[in-house]
Amino acid sequence: MRATILLGLGLGLALTGCKKKAPEAPAATNTASDVTIVNAAYSGIDKDTASPVINRSSTALQSCYKDGLAQNASMGGVVNVQVKVNPEADTYIVEILDGSKAPKIHDCVKKVYQDMKVPGASSSGGTVDIKIKFGK
Repeated sequence: MRATILLGLGLGLALTGCKKKAPEAPAATNTASDVTIVNAAYSGIDKDTASPVINRSSTALQSCYKDGLAQNASMGGVVNVQVKVNPEADTYIVEILDGSKAPKIHDCVKKVYQDMKVPGASSSGGTVDIKIKFGK
C-alpha cells in the first residue's frame, strides 16, 4: 500500500508539472475608429471657421478606412493631404502629398475633402494641410 501511495504522489506531481499553456491573445487589429487627424495647418483660410469642418470629416474618413481594411486588415499609415481653395471657381483641389502605407484609401480621402466646403477662404484662396493617421 505504501508503494501505491508513493506512486500516486509521483504521478500527481508529474501531472501538475505538465499544465497547458494559456492560449495567446490574438494580435490587436485596426478598426475603422482608429482614425486621427493629427494636425491641420491653415494658410489664407480662417482657422476658427474651417477647423470644425475639417474635424467633422473623421466619420467619412472612418468609412474610407473601413473599406480599406476589408481589402487589407493590416493597412495603416499617415496620409498628408492638401486642400487648395479656389474661390473664383468654387473648387476644392485635393492632393495626397506623400506615398503612405494606406494607398488603397487615397481616392476615398480625396473625395471626402473634394465634397467638403471649406468656409472662410480669403478672396485669394488658401490651403489647409492635413495629416491623418490611419491605424494604431
